[in-house]
Amino acid sequence: MASFARMAAPLLAAFIVTGCAGLAKHDPIPADPVAIDVFELNGRVNVKVKAENKGYPGKIRWQHRGLEEDLWIYSPIGNLVAKLEQDEETASITTADGEAYKAGTLSFLARDVLGYDLPVDALQFWVRGLEWPKGATTQRVQDDKGRLASLAQDKWQITFLAWTAEGAPGLPTKLYVENDEMRLSMVIDQWKFRNLDRE
Repeated sequence: MASFARMAAPLLAAFIVTGCAGLAKHDPIPADPVAIDVFELNGRVNVKVKAENKGYPGKIRWQHRGLEEDLWIYSPIGNLVAKLEQDEETASITTADGEAYKAGTLSFLARDVLGYDLPVDALQFWVRGLEWPKGATTQRVQDDKGRLASLAQDKWQITFLAWTAEGAPGLPTKLYVENDEMRLSMVIDQWKFRNLDRE
Protein backbone atom coordinates (compact mmCIF):
# COMPACT_ATOMS: atom_id res chain seq x y z
CA MET A 1 0.00 0.00 0.00
CA ALA A 2 2.84 2.40 0.81
CA SER A 3 4.47 1.87 -2.57
CA PHE A 4 1.15 2.55 -4.29
CA ALA A 5 0.75 5.74 -2.27
CA ARG A 6 4.13 6.95 -3.53
CA MET A 7 3.40 5.95 -7.10
CA ALA A 8 -0.02 7.56 -7.00
CA ALA A 9 0.94 10.63 -5.04
CA PRO A 10 0.33 12.81 -8.09
CA LEU A 11 -3.31 11.82 -7.67
CA LEU A 12 -3.36 13.97 -4.61
CA ALA A 13 -3.14 16.73 -7.01
CA ALA A 14 -5.85 15.78 -9.17
CA PHE A 15 -8.62 13.93 -7.57
CA ILE A 16 -11.62 15.40 -9.05
CA VAL A 17 -12.98 15.86 -12.31
CA THR A 18 -14.21 14.76 -15.60
CA GLY A 19 -14.42 15.27 -19.28
CA CYS A 20 -15.40 17.37 -22.18
CA ALA A 21 -14.38 17.87 -25.75
CA GLY A 22 -14.72 21.34 -27.09
CA LEU A 23 -12.41 24.29 -26.96
CA ALA A 24 -8.83 24.04 -28.11
CA LYS A 25 -6.13 25.77 -26.15
CA HIS A 26 -6.27 28.98 -28.18
CA ASP A 27 -10.05 29.28 -28.33
CA PRO A 28 -11.93 31.90 -26.26
CA ILE A 29 -12.74 30.95 -22.67
CA PRO A 30 -16.39 31.31 -21.59
CA ALA A 31 -16.93 34.46 -19.57
CA ASP A 32 -18.79 32.92 -16.65
CA PRO A 33 -17.03 30.06 -14.78
CA VAL A 34 -20.18 29.58 -12.67
CA ALA A 35 -22.03 28.43 -15.81
CA ILE A 36 -19.42 25.78 -16.64
CA ASP A 37 -20.69 22.48 -15.27
CA VAL A 38 -19.04 20.16 -17.80
CA PHE A 39 -15.34 20.42 -18.53
CA GLU A 40 -12.04 18.75 -19.15
CA LEU A 41 -8.70 20.11 -18.12
CA ASN A 42 -5.25 18.87 -19.06
CA GLY A 43 -2.19 19.91 -17.15
CA ARG A 44 0.68 19.23 -14.80
CA VAL A 45 0.75 18.72 -11.05
CA ASN A 46 3.32 18.44 -8.33
CA VAL A 47 2.37 17.19 -4.89
CA LYS A 48 4.68 17.88 -1.98
CA VAL A 49 4.09 15.66 1.04
CA LYS A 50 5.33 17.81 3.90
CA ALA A 51 6.18 14.97 6.29
CA GLU A 52 8.46 13.48 3.63
CA ASN A 53 9.70 16.83 2.27
CA LYS A 54 9.46 15.30 -1.18
CA GLY A 55 7.62 16.24 -4.35
CA TYR A 56 5.77 13.96 -6.76
CA PRO A 57 5.36 15.46 -10.26
CA GLY A 58 2.95 14.17 -12.87
CA LYS A 59 0.43 14.99 -15.57
CA ILE A 60 -3.34 14.94 -15.34
CA ARG A 61 -6.39 14.72 -17.53
CA TRP A 62 -9.51 15.54 -15.56
CA GLN A 63 -13.09 15.31 -16.79
CA HIS A 64 -16.09 16.60 -14.85
CA ARG A 65 -19.76 16.04 -15.72
CA GLY A 66 -22.18 16.75 -12.91
CA LEU A 67 -21.80 13.91 -10.40
CA GLU A 68 -19.47 11.95 -12.66
CA GLU A 69 -15.72 12.35 -12.31
CA ASP A 70 -12.94 10.76 -14.36
CA LEU A 71 -9.30 11.49 -13.74
CA TRP A 72 -6.24 10.04 -15.43
CA ILE A 73 -2.86 10.41 -13.69
CA TYR A 74 0.33 10.07 -15.69
CA SER A 75 4.02 10.07 -14.89
CA PRO A 76 6.09 13.06 -16.10
CA ILE A 77 7.01 11.07 -19.23
CA GLY A 78 3.39 10.16 -20.00
CA ASN A 79 2.95 6.63 -18.62
CA LEU A 80 -0.44 5.97 -17.02
CA VAL A 81 -0.18 5.69 -13.24
CA ALA A 82 -3.85 5.39 -12.28
CA LYS A 83 -7.41 6.23 -13.22
CA LEU A 84 -9.90 7.64 -10.72
CA GLU A 85 -13.64 7.39 -11.30
CA GLN A 86 -16.74 8.48 -9.44
CA ASP A 87 -20.45 8.42 -10.23
CA GLU A 88 -23.60 8.78 -8.14
CA GLU A 89 -23.07 5.44 -6.39
CA THR A 90 -19.39 4.58 -6.11
CA ALA A 91 -15.79 5.65 -6.58
CA SER A 92 -12.70 3.71 -7.65
CA ILE A 93 -8.97 3.97 -8.20
CA THR A 94 -7.46 1.58 -10.75
CA THR A 95 -3.69 1.38 -11.12
CA ALA A 96 -1.82 0.77 -14.36
CA ASP A 97 -1.34 -2.91 -13.44
CA GLY A 98 -5.08 -3.40 -12.92
CA GLU A 99 -5.24 -3.29 -9.12
CA ALA A 100 -8.53 -1.66 -8.07
CA TYR A 101 -9.71 0.09 -4.90
CA LYS A 102 -13.36 1.04 -4.36
CA ALA A 103 -15.38 3.09 -1.90
CA GLY A 104 -18.42 5.34 -1.78
CA THR A 105 -16.60 8.56 -2.66
CA LEU A 106 -13.20 9.62 -3.93
CA SER A 107 -12.78 11.73 -0.82
CA PHE A 108 -13.10 8.69 1.45
CA LEU A 109 -11.00 6.56 -0.88
CA ALA A 110 -8.14 9.06 -0.86
CA ARG A 111 -7.80 8.89 2.91
CA ASP A 112 -8.19 5.11 2.94
CA VAL A 113 -5.76 4.33 0.10
CA LEU A 114 -3.30 7.21 0.16
CA GLY A 115 -3.47 8.23 3.80
CA TYR A 116 -4.21 11.88 3.05
CA ASP A 117 -7.32 14.04 3.08
CA LEU A 118 -8.11 15.52 -0.33
CA PRO A 119 -10.61 18.32 -1.01
CA VAL A 120 -12.28 16.29 -3.71
CA ASP A 121 -15.65 18.06 -3.70
CA ALA A 122 -14.04 21.49 -3.45
CA LEU A 123 -11.42 21.20 -6.20
CA GLN A 124 -13.95 21.29 -9.02
CA PHE A 125 -14.82 24.81 -7.86
CA TRP A 126 -11.30 26.00 -7.07
CA VAL A 127 -9.94 25.03 -10.50
CA ARG A 128 -12.62 27.32 -11.99
CA GLY A 129 -11.61 30.17 -9.69
CA LEU A 130 -14.70 29.85 -7.51
CA GLU A 131 -15.37 29.44 -3.83
CA TRP A 132 -16.58 26.04 -2.70
CA PRO A 133 -20.24 26.66 -1.76
CA LYS A 134 -20.14 24.17 1.13
CA GLY A 135 -16.85 25.41 2.60
CA ALA A 136 -16.40 27.83 5.49
CA THR A 137 -14.53 30.81 4.02
CA THR A 138 -12.20 32.61 6.44
CA GLN A 139 -10.24 34.65 3.90
CA ARG A 140 -11.02 35.96 0.42
CA VAL A 141 -8.70 38.30 -1.50
CA GLN A 142 -9.39 39.58 -5.02
CA ASP A 143 -7.01 41.05 -7.58
CA ASP A 144 -7.57 44.34 -9.43
CA LYS A 145 -9.74 42.54 -12.01
CA GLY A 146 -12.09 41.09 -9.41
CA ARG A 147 -10.70 37.56 -9.67
CA LEU A 148 -9.68 35.51 -6.66
CA ALA A 149 -6.06 35.98 -5.64
CA SER A 150 -6.23 33.83 -2.52
CA LEU A 151 -8.84 31.93 -0.59
CA ALA A 152 -8.96 30.11 2.74
CA GLN A 153 -11.73 27.53 3.16
CA ASP A 154 -11.91 25.06 6.02
CA LYS A 155 -8.29 23.90 6.52
CA TRP A 156 -7.21 24.69 2.94
CA GLN A 157 -5.33 27.69 1.56
CA ILE A 158 -5.73 28.29 -2.17
CA THR A 159 -3.55 30.73 -4.11
CA PHE A 160 -4.34 31.70 -7.71
CA LEU A 161 -1.18 32.61 -9.61
CA ALA A 162 -2.24 32.93 -13.26
CA TRP A 163 -5.40 33.17 -15.36
CA THR A 164 -6.38 32.75 -19.00
CA ALA A 165 -6.15 35.94 -21.00
CA GLU A 166 -9.49 35.49 -22.76
CA GLY A 167 -12.90 36.12 -21.33
CA ALA A 168 -13.99 37.95 -18.23
CA PRO A 169 -13.21 36.83 -15.65
CA GLY A 170 -11.59 33.83 -17.39
CA LEU A 171 -10.29 30.68 -15.71
CA PRO A 172 -7.20 29.87 -13.62
CA THR A 173 -4.15 28.39 -15.32
CA LYS A 174 -1.97 28.04 -12.21
CA LEU A 175 -2.88 27.54 -8.57
CA TYR A 176 -1.61 26.14 -5.28
CA VAL A 177 -3.77 24.16 -2.84
CA GLU A 178 -2.24 23.58 0.56
CA ASN A 179 -2.96 22.32 4.07
CA ASP A 180 -0.79 21.10 6.95
CA GLU A 181 -0.08 17.75 5.25
CA MET A 182 0.51 18.52 1.59
CA ARG A 183 0.86 21.17 -1.07
CA LEU A 184 -0.51 20.73 -4.57
CA SER A 185 0.77 22.84 -7.43
CA MET A 186 -1.35 22.67 -10.59
CA VAL A 187 -0.66 24.16 -14.00
CA ILE A 188 -3.60 23.92 -16.41
CA ASP A 189 -2.39 23.80 -20.01
CA GLN A 190 -5.77 23.29 -21.68
CA TRP A 191 -9.46 23.72 -20.93
CA LYS A 192 -12.17 21.95 -22.94
CA PHE A 193 -15.96 22.22 -22.80
CA ARG A 194 -19.14 20.72 -24.28
CA ASN A 195 -20.02 17.39 -25.86
CA LEU A 196 -18.06 15.13 -23.55
CA ASP A 197 -18.85 11.44 -23.59
CA ARG A 198 -17.69 9.28 -20.72
CA GLU A 199 -14.92 6.85 -21.73
